[in-house]
Amino acid sequence: MFRLFACSLCALFCLSCSKSPIVIHAEPQPVSVYVDGKKVGETPCTIDAEFWKEYIIVELKKEGYVSQRNFILRKLLDGSGGIFNIGWPRDAKFRLMDQEELDRRRRWRTMK
Repeated sequence: MFRLFACSLCALFCLSCSKSPIVIHAEPQPVSVYVDGKKVGETPCTIDAEFWKEYIIVELKKEGYVSQRNFILRKLLDGSGGIFNIGWPRDAKFRLMDQEELDRRRRWRTMK
């Protein structure tokens, strides 16, 4: 019984220290990807998410388009962030808008 408990505890500790890759996609390509204010590459790119974090802030920038700041949340089974953690998504997809499209969408929302 003690061995089972020790092995389970070891496995849980190893999982908590591991990193999960997340592939970032964005349209139109290429888009510069920033995580925690540091440029990590251009789309499509892979970022490593630490298992213990609850979210990652990803900023997307491209000249001529409106910059976006997005949260990538860790998937949870029960919402507690505890032992029922499922992990990170495998990929994240975003779409940047130019200023004209953003203005058009804002005008459309106010018409309702």
